[in-house]
Order: sequence, then C-alpha cells, then structure tokens
Amino acid sequence: MNMIDVFAGLGGQSEGFLINGWNVRRIDNNMLLQNIPNMTIQDAQEFLEECKVMVEAFGIPKLDYIHFSPPCLEFSNAYSSPKIKARNAGLIHTPDMELLNICIEIVKLLKPRFWSIENVVGAIEYFEPILGPYRQRINSYVYWGNFPYVIMPPDWKYEKKNSYDPGPSNPLRANYRALIPLQISEAFREAIECQTTLSQWI
Repeated sequence: MNMIDVFAGLGGQSEGFLINGWNVRRIDNNMLLQNIPNMTIQDAQEFLEECKVMVEAFGIPKLDYIHFSPPCLEFSNAYSSPKIKARNAGLIHTPDMELLNICIEIVKLLKPRFWSIENVVGAIEYFEPILGPYRQRINSYVYWGNFPYVIMPPDWKYEKKNSYDPGPSNPLRANYRALIPLQISEAFREAIECQTTLSQWI
C-alpha cells in the first residue's frame, strides 16, 4: 500500500505505516531532514508541479493515503506567535493560506483513497471556512480530510507537544515540538487498513 507524507518533518504521521511495510514517500523542504528515511527534499509547490507532470504522462497513480502537516506558526495560539502578537497589538492577523491551497490542489490532482491535513487548534478558525469542520481532534492534533474515524488505544496517554522540546539551540526544535506520536500514526494505519479490508466485501 502507498502513502505520501507532505511537510513530513521527522516523519511522525507516516512512521507507523513505514514500519509496517507500506511504501512511504516523505516530502519536506528542510535540508536538515535529508537523513530521515524515505525523505525527498522538496517544497510543496515543486511537488505539486511534479504531480502535474506525472499525472499527465502516466495517469492518476494508485495512492491509498496522503497526509499533510503544513507549518503551524501562522495559526498557533502560543504567546509569542504572530497571531497572538498581532491581536495583542490590536491588529488583525491574516495568515498566508497558500500552503493549504497547495494541499487541496494536490488532493484534487492525485485523488487518493484517503487524505488528511493536520494542524494546531489555532488553525480551526482559518481552515474551517475552506475545508469545513474538522474530521477528528486527538487532543492538540486537529485533522481535516477523508479518512476512517481513528480510535486511540485505551492505554494511550497524551503528552503535551512541549514534552518533545529539545531546547532552543536545536535547529530542528520546531520539528520535534510538532512531532506526531507513533501511537497516532499506528491508529491511523489500523483504521485505514481495516477500512480497506472491509471494502473488499462490498
């Protein structure tokens, strides 16, 4: 089965798929992530252009699942975020939605069986007018898209995102803080694989 993980960072959303035998391609534009397994260093716009060429030349590929985790800085409710700084100054914060629009265009082009877009709680007010209500929220991880409802294991304990913080001197600090836990990735994989199995009987 095939998955693409765009804005993959450290690969949290796709890790459960990769270790269970899926064909996974990860995409991110940060050169510091080049040694992450299955990583292609490429920005989202470049990937979109690649997809257009591929679809035109070979048709729509068989893609079971594509996931996007666009950068959350523009949407974060953290005290030092651009949104909160602007609001504290009495200004209107208007985030750049270009990356979200690229995600939508890629989904329309590749027509995957399942897709998801993940971001922070602060993104809800900006994403909902474009994507509609979110599909599922798992603590601070908010997901839009078309995917089977995910059931977390009963023994799963949520850890705050800052528990992954390696400190301000680490150049990948933002990636560590945004890392999606393996348990969430595994829950997505199990939900999708179960849905795929059930569909064989329809």
